[in-house]
Parts: sequence; structure tokens; C-alpha cells
Amino acid sequence: MRTRAPRWSVLVAALGAALAVAPAALAQTSGNDASVHVVQRGESLSIIAARHHVSVAALAARNHLTPPYALRHDQVLRLPSGAREVTAPAPSPQMSTTRRGHDDPTPRGAGASGRCGRWGCPRRPGQVSMVRLATDQHIVANLRRPGPVAMQAMRRIMRSTDNRMHVIDGRLVRQLALVSDHFGGRIVEIISGFRPVRAGQHTAHSNHNIGHAVDFRIRGVPNRTLRDFCRTLPDTGCGFYPRSVFVHMDVRSSSAYWVDWSRPGERPRYGREDRPPEDRPRVAPHDETPAAPAPPGADAELDDVIADAPAVRSAAPDPGDEHDDAPAP
Repeated sequence: MRTRAPRWSVLVAALGAALAVAPAALAQTSGNDASVHVVQRGESLSIIAARHHVSVAALAARNHLTPPYALRHDQVLRLPSGAREVTAPAPSPQMSTTRRGHDDPTPRGAGASGRCGRWGCPRRPGQVSMVRLATDQHIVANLRRPGPVAMQAMRRIMRSTDNRMHVIDGRLVRQLALVSDHFGGRIVEIISGFRPVRAGQHTAHSNHNIGHAVDFRIRGVPNRTLRDFCRTLPDTGCGFYPRSVFVHMDVRSSSAYWVDWSRPGERPRYGREDRPPEDRPRVAPHDETPAAPAPPGADAELDDVIADAPAVRSAAPDPGDEHDDAPAP
């Protein structure tokens, strides 16, 4: 004689099945103000914003998030009004020719990971193509899980102007891989990495002095866009220099962000990112007037960058920073 399962056990089984498929169903929901996204492993706020064609600021405001926008797996985010799913661009065999005679090795199509954001996918996730601007040295290394060979390559490409090398923090190296992957594997231009302590440097104890910081840019990406992604990384210092040509990124125990409106060779001029502080006459190099107080966590060494890459003294800021941050064609 067949035994019937108790009715309550059937209900529990049905409820369990519904809960198991709920995250996948929620993740596919979009298109109106009530839609949501379920955070998957490896996703950041900027990746999710790009996927649904909304700004990071709008997505953060909708969910009452503040920098550094730490997310957890299976966290449910509400999407702003007008959000929509963005499909990945079609694979293309074309390579983009870049400045200084290097070819960008990343096609503007789908990468091996199969997950494309607004800036495309890297051909080989974790593999980073880097150029040291001061010497035009060009290397390619796998930084997702860097071994001894990759770490030695990082020491060389981020060495000081007098060719002294220092161990580069492993977390900073892996974050460069995250940044490169996010922007489709575009070339990373290293402006300054390790800098020994120098007499007169603006910051007495800089993260550059211990191999925990890099001043860099991504070829073809506006610095404002690079800055926005940097701010989504946990326990990271991000410095933005609207009148110069790089973004500062370092690893630390808690996040920090600052805006410095000084030009190359000038003292720091901290202000808000929507407008510079009131202009004042330039002062002679021997002037003893105290510099403006730095915001908490600022790693203010713009003058020292000049020593590493003199070309930044006369270089114009990225023109893309003045316009919409859409990907370059």
C-alpha cells in the first residue's frame, strides 16, 4: 500500500524550489523603477551600472550606498528608472592601433570570460598590457594570480627614475588586473610607481614610498571614468587631478578620495570635483607659504611625478574628461 507524504512536506519542498530560482529570476528583471539586480560574485557597482545602462551615481543613490560601494554576493539592488539590459558588442577581429607604435592586443569583442561590460571584454582576463611612459618600456603579464616572474616584471616597470626597485604590493598588482579587465584589456600607461623618500616631498609618508601606489591612466578611457571605477574598489585611495594627466590609486586599510586642482609642478590645490578653488597667483619655488591642508588620506606628491615623467609638465589633460564618458570608437 502506497504511503502518502504529509501535505506540509510537499509545501516545504515547493517553497525550497521557489527560493532556489528566485535569485536568477530577480537578476533577469529590468526595465522599470521597481526592477532589481542580484549581485553575483566578482561584480562591482560600476559593472552593474554599465550592464543596465545607468550611472554609478544614480545606482548608488537608488540604494543609499556610499563609497567605497562594498557589495556582497546575492545582495539585491534596486535599479533606477529607465534601466535596461545592455548586450555585449559583437566580436570583432580588428585591433586598435595606439600611440607610441604599440598595438592594443585586445579586440573590441567578447573575451574568454564571456562577460562584457560597457567597455568590452579582455581577450585574456587577468593579462595586462602596460607601458612605462618615461622609458616606453612595454610588458604583458598575467596579474590576476601573479607569480614570481610577474612580480619581478612589476618591480621593473614601476621602478624609480634612478632605477631603484622595490617590492610592489600584491593587492595593488591584482587591482591593476581588475581595472584592465573592466576596461576591456586596454593598455595601462604607468606614469609613476615606486618613489623613494625625497627631501621636500609633499607627503612625509607616501604610499609610493613603500610600493603601494601607482599614478596611471588607461589608453582611450577618460580619467573621470577611470576615477569612478577606482572608487568602487574596497580599501583603496583614489586621487583625481583634473588639470593633469593621471589618476592615483593605492591600497590601504580604509578608502579615501581627494581632488587636487593643481597643475604639474604646482603645490596641491584641493577642492571639490565640480569646480576648482579660487584661482590665486603662482608663487616662487622658494615661497614659504604653507600649502593648503590635505583631505584625510590624500597622497599629495604631484611635484614628484614630474621627476618620474617630465612630459606631464606640459601635457594637456585628457580631453575626454570634458565630455561624456562614452567609450572611444
